[in-house]
Amino acid sequence: QVSDVSKIKDGDRILMIYNGSQFMLPSVKTSNSRRGFDIEDISGISMTSSFTGDYAEKEWTFTKSGSDWIVGSGGKYMKFTNTNDYKITATLEDTGDTLTIGGSANAYTIYKAGSTICLNYNSRGLINGYEGNPASFCFYRYTDGSDAEEEEEDDGCSHPRSHIIDAVSPTDTEPGYTGDLVCTNCGKVLAAGGVLAPLGGPVVKVLGATLRLKEGEAAGTQSMRVGIKVENADKALDCGIQITVGSKSFVVATKPVGEGVDVEQNTLHSKDIDEKSVVYAVIITNIPKASFATNISIRGMAWSKDGAMWTSAVSKKTVTGVVETMASKFPGLNITLGDDGAIYKNSGGALLTAADLNGYNNGPDSNN
Repeated sequence: QVSDVSKIKDGDRILMIYNGSQFMLPSVKTSNSRRGFDIEDISGISMTSSFTGDYAEKEWTFTKSGSDWIVGSGGKYMKFTNTNDYKITATLEDTGDTLTIGGSANAYTIYKAGSTICLNYNSRGLINGYEGNPASFCFYRYTDGSDAEEEEEDDGCSHPRSHIIDAVSPTDTEPGYTGDLVCTNCGKVLAAGGVLAPLGGPVVKVLGATLRLKEGEAAGTQSMRVGIKVENADKALDCGIQITVGSKSFVVATKPVGEGVDVEQNTLHSKDIDEKSVVYAVIITNIPKASFATNISIRGMAWSKDGAMWTSAVSKKTVTGVVETMASKFPGLNITLGDDGAIYKNSGGALLTAADLNGYNNGPDSNN
């Protein structure tokens, strides 16, 4: 894992992992009038300081360009284009843009040098260009074990004094920059700065998932309700939830269908005017028994009044996983999931009810 921007070297082959859960691939995808880079779940890779495997097709090559970078793959390079049809695309072209890498480990950001255009996750299942609100990436550098990092050559300066340059304060809608720490004597960049999030945007969090406490709509099925909370909701115009299963993804939101929204559901679960927060929930019905152990990826979304999109971290749930969590939180009820999709207590002896859970503060019923 690349622990700091200063550790990136000219010619490095790097895996860029969005939000700790998905590879950003060096392949261009078009989805619902948007063009950007395809993504792929990391599929069980343990995100430690290093991992092994053949990921050559997912690598990006970083080429030094002054204090910035040109990033590409297979002789093509990353380029942003502002178009009327596709908004800001991110594609691979013969000539690419110079890019500024900011942030720090687990939260690197990628901007077009000298601009506010950055890589941003799009609800259509790709990563394209956007004005502000950058996506966060982890970087993993390819090594065969023989290229241990070497200390930089002594430049003859002990860097006795330093100062910050290029600092930019964030606004309600535009990101800022902490500035680079440079040596006052020789001008060397001692530490790269990071991007500061806009001040006034909504904050989106995934709350979790619950299951239906009765037989499903059809034999052998279950229903899962998933919810998100949007804080600073007075800064938001709409909110929604993206559901991804395997390669299929759809968005349910308060926005009208179109512009990346597949289903319109404009009723909020709850709202707190004093706290300026709302809770939004949707129900995924008729999950078949064969998919009880399949990951359902949940991402919360909010659109601010200026049109920017804000997203939560991805939360992955399975039907079996939710039942296992319930069983661990309510020991003594012996909660299990039946083949019919219903949730049982007493190891299958009777259907679990809301009363069983609501009365659990006093311990399980002695008859159970």
